[in-house]
Amino acid sequence: MSLNDAESNGPDNAERLPSRTGALDMSRFTFSVYRMTIEAVDPLHLPPHKGSALRGLFGNVFRKVVCPFKQQDCRNCLLKDKCIYAYVFETIPPQDQPFLRHMTNAPHPFVFRPPAETRTIYEPVERLSFDLILMGRSEEFLPYYVQTFMVMGETGIGLRRGRFILKSIENLDLAGAGRVIYTEADQYLMSPSASLTWSDLLADRPAPDHCTVQFLTPVCLREKGRYLKDIPSFEVLFRSLLRRIVVLALIHCGVDCSGLDFNGLCRASNTITKISSSFEFKSWERYSSRWKCRHPMGGLIGSVTFAGDLGPFWPFLLLGEQVHVGKNTSFGLGQYRLVS
Repeated sequence: MSLNDAESNGPDNAERLPSRTGALDMSRFTFSVYRMTIEAVDPLHLPPHKGSALRGLFGNVFRKVVCPFKQQDCRNCLLKDKCIYAYVFETIPPQDQPFLRHMTNAPHPFVFRPPAETRTIYEPVERLSFDLILMGRSEEFLPYYVQTFMVMGETGIGLRRGRFILKSIENLDLAGAGRVIYTEADQYLMSPSASLTWSDLLADRPAPDHCTVQFLTPVCLREKGRYLKDIPSFEVLFRSLLRRIVVLALIHCGVDCSGLDFNGLCRASNTITKISSSFEFKSWERYSSRWKCRHPMGGLIGSVTFAGDLGPFWPFLLLGEQVHVGKNTSFGLGQYRLVS
């Protein structure tokens, strides 16, 4: 049974997962947070959820920046095993790993965190900031991402392809304090600070006996092949989060996941009680210039409160604040904040 199966078959499936014992060493799971600030050259016409526009243009331009052949399909490319674009966007999970059987596409090693504001027009010289979270091996490709944002500015973004300038990049710590590593004036990219780790997350945030998960961007969860209109239990949320973290850890951070007791964690998560929830479903469409069609997007926005012995799950929940949960996380969906 794979993690892919575990996510789609519902709560009872946890009982049938292969049992694993031992601890999961997540010391190699690293990530970095960068705040990008852009300045409009032309009027920028953007959707209310700006992650769609940022992520969509980023994928197209990143291919142009790093791919020597500009092919639409990476599967038959001779360079696919060494190509940065193929690694970031077309990662093929190794099928010799039990966790990854039947998984055809790996999660991307980055997340866009768009601003919370919903304004749709930015006039020339107005600025817009958003965060980019890089995980594991993808952190070493930061210079390629920076070059991509520069070309994105020349290409133009949004409905009328408004141009912009990449003004600055800050390397953020967990408190949100930033160290400037790039400015448009200097045109020089400084070395970022040391990567953040799971241990950093746990330093000052002990596990509570209850917490509220507040979703800052819509979360898209699926159970038994259907998209959820509520989060019915802690197990449903945790199973999706655990699966995402484990796959990211294994593929992008080189973490040995053989010691993970997935069965035990899923079973134990059923002991956490759902106290209350309040959600509404938001939906919209994004246009894919690569595939020349519109794709539906959406998810739940709101909060859910849980109570119980959260200790075994707390490290994963803290990491989830950084890497998000559910589908379309690279667009910024599934961002949440823990309130205890």
